[in-house]
Amino acid sequence: MPISAKLFRIERYPTSLPIETIPVTFNPQTDITLRTKVELLGQSEYGDLTKLQIAHDTGREFAGIGYSEEQGRIDDLIHIANENLFPAFVDDERQWLISAYSSKQVFNAAFKRLRAWMPVDANESQLRARPVGIDLLRMKASYDLQAEGPQIKGGWFSRIQLLNVDVAYIGGIDVSTSEDWGRYETNGLISAMRVDYPNDDRDLEPSRLLLTKDGSVFSYKTLPEGEFLRLILPIFDFAKQFITED
Repeated sequence: MPISAKLFRIERYPTSLPIETIPVTFNPQTDITLRTKVELLGQSEYGDLTKLQIAHDTGREFAGIGYSEEQGRIDDLIHIANENLFPAFVDDERQWLISAYSSKQVFNAAFKRLRAWMPVDANESQLRARPVGIDLLRMKASYDLQAEGPQIKGGWFSRIQLLNVDVAYIGGIDVSTSEDWGRYETNGLISAMRVDYPNDDRDLEPSRLLLTKDGSVFSYKTLPEGEFLRLILPIFDFAKQFITED
């Protein structure tokens, strides 16, 4: 099962943890409230990073049928709250944060709620982190200069100025040097790249990853925390020179 991580730029970091947003009412007619909580877990399993746990509540509603002993059948909206738990890793300078093991929708929503929450002592008790993007065109050009570096195996292109084409994918051996890649690159925007990253052990197969322009890295293979961080930290460190505001 694929797993993902996403890069954020930290604007404000709390002086102490845990912190928790004021509960937001999901629906006035229910007692369901949503909140986001950040707790300190300690050190990461790889790298000198501070490990946080983020609990982010999301709500959803759908039409359903319920039964009551007093009222019989009831047609109403059923409201459900889900708690999404995921780790986040912060560097020593508290400039960058990497969220992992959930979806970018959950990551973005959690940090959006944390940014919107304004505690009384906001300068001390608020975690503000904003998503960033990556200029994949410049990043690819840098990879092309590395003789034994990562190998581009495919790419998704959007905003293509070609008739009847909105999004295109092109992949294969030496795909990034093909005429078609050059044509799509000229006429569109690279939104994602499929990249093989060589392992330190040359006898092992390269790691198959997907990099996206919204600052995310996806691994096609499920990895435990230590292995996943060992793989993605050098990628994000390299990508920081190609940052765009998301």
